Amino acid sequence: MSRISVSAAAWPPQYPYDLLVSAVGYETRARHVSTSIIRTVSRPIASIFTDSHVLAFAENERWFIDNGFDCEVEEASGLKERVSIAVNQLTAAELGRNIKVAVDISCLSRRHIGAVVSAF
Repeated sequence: MSRISVSAAAWPPQYPYDLLVSAVGYETRARHVSTSIIRTVSRPIASIFTDSHVLAFAENERWFIDNGFDCEVEEASGLKERVSIAVNQLTAAELGRNIKVAVDISCLSRRHIGAVVSAF
């Protein structure tokens, strides 16, 4: 089991992140955090839920794709696997420091939040 340290981030971010986990939601707020920190992230990923592709969903999806996010339509188990793989790859890259991961929980479901936590 990995050891993690959780801390509240300063806003706006004061340092770069190695990984950003987000969700492509149907409200415009779904991209607020990502818009604010995308320039500080080396590996952004976003989960697309299998339903609720309404309201601002298409605009959000286009923004995430255009900004280099690895987007997948998936259940929580798929997100857990992708986060786990990304963390393992970043750790294997021997960065010489702890990896920094940002998770935007504003549009993640409880299951998806649990999947992200359990990926560590």
